[in-house]
Amino acid sequence: MEKKKRIWTIIGLVIFIALVGGVSYSFFVYNKDVADVSLAVGDIALDVSNINGTISLTNVVPKIDSEGMTSSNYIDFTVTGTVDTEKIYYEVYILPKSNSTLDTSYLKTYLTDQTNATLSNVTIYNNLADSESGTGGKAIYCGLIDLNSGRTTKTETKNFRLRLWLDEDYPASTAKIFEFDLYVYAYNVSEDLNSNSFYNKIANLASTADYVSTYSGNHNDTVFGSGISPIYYYTGANAADNSNVYFAGFCWQIVRTTDDGGVKLAFNGQADANEECGADRDPIIGIKGGTVTQLTALTASYSYGKSFTYNESTKKIELQDKFTATWSDDTYKDLIGTYTCKNATGSNCTTVYYVGHYQSSTQASTAPYTIAAATSYRAIGTSAINAFYDSPALDGYMYNEVYLMKTGLKEGNHLYGSDVTYANNQYTVTSTQATHDGTHHYTCDSDVENETTCDKVRYYYRDYTNTSTGDITYYYIVLENGKKIADALKEMINYKASASEQDHNLNKYNSAAKGMIENWYRHSLIDYTSYLDLNTIYCNDRSTTSIGGFSPSGSLTSYIAFYQSTSRSVLTCANKLDSFSVKNSSAKLEFPIGMLTETERVLMGVDYAPIGVTYWTMSPYRYTTNAANMRYVQVAGTSSASGSYNRYAIRPVITLKPGITVTGAGTTTSPYKIS
Repeated sequence: MEKKKRIWTIIGLVIFIALVGGVSYSFFVYNKDVADVSLAVGDIALDVSNINGTISLTNVVPKIDSEGMTSSNYIDFTVTGTVDTEKIYYEVYILPKSNSTLDTSYLKTYLTDQTNATLSNVTIYNNLADSESGTGGKAIYCGLIDLNSGRTTKTETKNFRLRLWLDEDYPASTAKIFEFDLYVYAYNVSEDLNSNSFYNKIANLASTADYVSTYSGNHNDTVFGSGISPIYYYTGANAADNSNVYFAGFCWQIVRTTDDGGVKLAFNGQADANEECGADRDPIIGIKGGTVTQLTALTASYSYGKSFTYNESTKKIELQDKFTATWSDDTYKDLIGTYTCKNATGSNCTTVYYVGHYQSSTQASTAPYTIAAATSYRAIGTSAINAFYDSPALDGYMYNEVYLMKTGLKEGNHLYGSDVTYANNQYTVTSTQATHDGTHHYTCDSDVENETTCDKVRYYYRDYTNTSTGDITYYYIVLENGKKIADALKEMINYKASASEQDHNLNKYNSAAKGMIENWYRHSLIDYTSYLDLNTIYCNDRSTTSIGGFSPSGSLTSYIAFYQSTSRSVLTCANKLDSFSVKNSSAKLEFPIGMLTETERVLMGVDYAPIGVTYWTMSPYRYTTNAANMRYVQVAGTSSASGSYNRYAIRPVITLKPGITVTGAGTTTSPYKIS
């Protein structure tokens, strides 16, 4: 893919300093004197207009997100693009000036349209994707304008509203400056029509080979939305012998093309000495997951790291970005998703522990890893999806709040309500009766009989009857600080009762599987990133078909069913928060790598999907009585589901970017190679 023409449009911004109560905070004032800008280059036209508003944090302190998201301090602007013969990719990005001194790890960004519908979720500036422009800026929005079928010209207009604020944890400091320009950057794309283009090779096979089929359903493969390139996928008994790719010293198999002209590949082991991909290869020395432990004591002062490196020969592990901490009620949020060797140095370790979610002030769920030969030569190792399974949040490739499942029914006489109110730090349970049922889920979290006012409430979501013994187990979560079940669902799975509801900041902590894959990428593929499509999304679809007893009017005998609770063959990802990509700050990948989805397994079929062992997909299945369940691929190539704490093989997926050319025939002895 060639970026033929590039254009920039600048919206000027300036920065001043405010002094508040003896503490200095940076604040932003929009320069209204900047004129509207219109640019045209060949067959691309881009216009930025209707620039107005201010971002001014004068005489205020740093904000909590709920205040920043609704602040009246913002900039509105409009981007209009016109394309005649080709398509425009464009992004809105922020470029700091050289005199900026503010620690941008405390700067929050939030982009909406001008009706305040979310376009890019609240994100720390440092976590934004790097701009495609190569200027060092950070992208806050990516868009695509392309031709509609049967039209010769397409014009599209997008209205934006930008808010910026300082995080509530911004420390007291001397005066700081953050001076920046806001840019809109665009380019058009001419796809390589050379017959050796990988995409076009596959497209040509679709009319002649029985192992390549044309996809005809809905799709959206990139952060830009739905592209215009037809999708072709490998399937059937002959696919495995004709889909082989040699890349970065490893063998891969073609899964399908993407709608922007990329080629998606699934890991298929290390190549042999002849750079071939036969069946007689040794497994790689990879990352092997051990048994997940629900209650791991972390009471000592340990070294923690955000990632780790490893030596294949010595099988020793070294933590990266190390810091020392002790797990507690005050520190645990900084430790979830990190790693520890459970020692003071974080060096020369034989076992490293992924630190999962909170269990108590002294305990966390953990997943251990060692460096060892993979169980299958077609996988990079084994891992759980998450360290345990006791919350719907743990169906997430990333997650935020975990409301722990609890069991038990209070003894004595108690009242259960259909709703709660909250005032003066107290809940009141309303519309009560003596038993809980499908419309009366709430009760006070205490043993005081017939109590209706309290500081915490239980929400009962499931009554499970053991069919062998007749015993009933009652499942609930605890809510506090004024939260109701709708708030908990939003924080766990971004559930929205209506499309107009705001997205929640769902993706804060890496899952165990995401961390494992990204640590392997850092070790094995980091030098090959330039060949990969950074725009591709990898879908962890947490949209639901039902929420069972988590609905205030829901049955206590039903469960949360995710979209893939029934196998689907549609290549769409409904929510931006589930569309993981390097370029999506709301669902951020550190590297352009993910996992198969259940839809892709369906397309591959039972003859092509198997690798000889069970391996995970990244598709949620259900949250049943007490367990987050994910889809996996069985040895036979069929699908099943299991608790997210189980250890199965990990088979990562990457996407070669559009325009890549290859040589070779795709066979095991003559795999495709990038030319």
